[in-house]
Amino acid sequence: MVRPERFERPTPWFVAKYSIQLSYGRKCDAKHSVKKLHQETESIISLSPYSVKPYTQNSERQKLIDQQIIQGEADFKAQASPIHHNGLLDDKISAMKHIQSRDNPFYKELVKLTASTRNRRKAGQTLLDGAHLLKAYLDAGYTPRHILLNAAALQDAEIFLLRERTSDVPVTQLDDKLFSELSELKTPTGIVALIDLPPPKITTARFTLLLEAVQDPGNLGSMVRSAAAAGCDAVFLSPACADVWSPKVLRAAMGGHFCLAIHEQQDLVKIAQGYSGKLLATTLQATGSLFDCDLTGNIAFMMGNEGAGLSDELRALATHPVTIPMPGAVESLNAAAATAICLFEAVRQRQRG
Repeated sequence: MVRPERFERPTPWFVAKYSIQLSYGRKCDAKHSVKKLHQETESIISLSPYSVKPYTQNSERQKLIDQQIIQGEADFKAQASPIHHNGLLDDKISAMKHIQSRDNPFYKELVKLTASTRNRRKAGQTLLDGAHLLKAYLDAGYTPRHILLNAAALQDAEIFLLRERTSDVPVTQLDDKLFSELSELKTPTGIVALIDLPPPKITTARFTLLLEAVQDPGNLGSMVRSAAAAGCDAVFLSPACADVWSPKVLRAAMGGHFCLAIHEQQDLVKIAQGYSGKLLATTLQATGSLFDCDLTGNIAFMMGNEGAGLSDELRALATHPVTIPMPGAVESLNAAAATAICLFEAVRQRQRG
């Protein structure tokens, strides 16, 4: 006797979606909810308008269930995204451009900005890599030209808040490999912003920093960061300094660029000759201590190259050559460390009044 074939309807997509919504509300696991759907919602499944399929082997049924579980997990992750909680950016997400090829003209221009100082200066633009830098840029009152994301950024709550603040800025999603090539970080943060280089603000330099031939991007970024933290008005850089708007310097400065008036390609000798306040230079040959010098009033610290220090011409213009006391056995300090010590000794004296 031949037994009649058994039939089973596949779970329609809207049932699976409904299940995920319920499970998210109960903070249930997506895989559990889809399995439970098969056990508890046979009546819903029976209402499906889909045509029936013959059920022949358990392996086919298990394969169908596995496919639904995988889809259910994907739907669950999408629903868990902070973007979907709000819904304000749903239209923008669907309209977001997606670049998958290195041959894309826009992507090629972005790569050029990471490659050389010349390209950044020619375009008048640079890239901010990471949520912290973008937040500092926005807090300073600037607006980026373009936002670039990887896939993980769509699930990031911090990046979601930044995107709400930049809702009128074009957004492009890059393939993960392309994004990794654009970012120099081993673990990309998920967001990069294309910005115009801010023009230097016109300000009276009461508390300033003159940097000559500082070539290490990490040191230069640390100096800019210390200057911003100490409340300097401006930073002047000689032509031999590293590019202050390079991604490495920007990351090291942690947003300090946007709190200062930054002047590149400057003739420091001319600036020093026209400065009306005290010009301080650290040197091992000085007899006066930094801590004995009056650092109130208008002052400018002149800091030189990591190895050679200040040029003879600039050192000769110092009105107050000073030394940083070092009772230990080390001969000298790192340029960035020496800069921080000088700046915050000035902060200490100024706060004391």
